[in-house]
Amino acid sequence: MIPRAAEALLATAPPADCYLRWQVVRDLTAALQGDPRAIRPLWECIKSPSPTADTHNEDGGPSWPAAAFG
Repeated sequence: MIPRAAEALLATAPPADCYLRWQVVRDLTAALQGDPRAIRPLWECIKSPSPTADTHNEDGGPSWPAAAFG
């Protein structure tokens, strides 16, 4: 399931909720040599019903700091 989940997360279309589970995001982040601890707050933000504006880019999508990926 992880390869399929990784592909869904990296695709241009929004991934299904089942692929946005923390375990999948954590494992993909680690596979990309990123820091899951840096990604976790952003993941929690997009999973919450009302994300704050300061964690989103100008397009309305989540803002992922480059440092989170190593």
